[in-house]
Order: sequence, then structure tokens, then C-alpha cells
Amino acid sequence: ATDTGLATGKGKGLAGVDVMQVKDYFNYSSDVFVVTEATYAQKKDQLLAFLAGYKDSVQWMLANPEEAAQRAVKHAIDGKDQAHNLNIIELRNASSLPLSGDVSELGLLDLDNLQRAADMYYELGLISQKLDLSQAVNQNHVLAK
Repeated sequence: ATDTGLATGKGKGLAGVDVMQVKDYFNYSSDVFVVTEATYAQKKDQLLAFLAGYKDSVQWMLANPEEAAQRAVKHAIDGKDQAHNLNIIELRNASSLPLSGDVSELGLLDLDNLQRAADMYYELGLISQKLDLSQAVNQNHVLAK
């Protein structure tokens, strides 16, 4: 959401900002839904329905950015400027795409890339123990190699 916040700030006159593109150093999305194993077991059907609906909404917004920007004028709390909405939607659409850019991979995780991210978090001291994500990520949501 930093990119959308920066776009909003620039739209309101923010200037003189130095931006470091994290993707140039650490190319992994932090837009991941995480639940405990117990929650997954208890609410699997609801979670899968949510993920399917979320994926459908992302696909629709990728295919219909202008209409999404127009609808935001009516429905979004801070979406009264259609041109600004379109700018934000285009930023979100770009960040929603898989690293390959292949829309058919939408919603699937690149487990090797995710593991590198977890390892970096450990190396930076952001988490206290190493993680083996192959033991934690549901294989139904992993990109085929």
C-alpha cells in the first residue's frame, strides 16, 4: 500500500521524496493471507470461498480498471476523484500480478521465492527462528515447478 499512499501524497503536492524501490532488492509481495493451522482446519470452506472471491475480484479489476475507478467514486470512502482512483487501481493491479506476469498464476505462491523472503526476514532479525515454509504452506496454493 506504500505505492498507493505515495501516489496520493504526490497528487496532493508532496515533493522532494526519495523512493527506494524494494523490488529492486527484495522482490517478494507481502500481500499474503496467513491463518493458523487450527483456523484453516475449522474454517477451510469459508477460507477457500474467500480466496476464490478475492481472486475473482482481482481478475475483474485487472480486466476493468476504468469501470472499477468509476465505481469507486460511488462506493469508496476516499474515492471521489476518478482519475486518482484509476491511478491507484493501476498500481494495485501491477502489484497483484505474479512475478511471471502470467494472470493464470494469480493466487499461487512461488514457494522458493517465499522461502528466500522468510530467510531474509530471519537474517535481518525480523523473526526469531528460521522457518521451513514447505511445512506451513498448503500445497494447493503453490506454483507448480
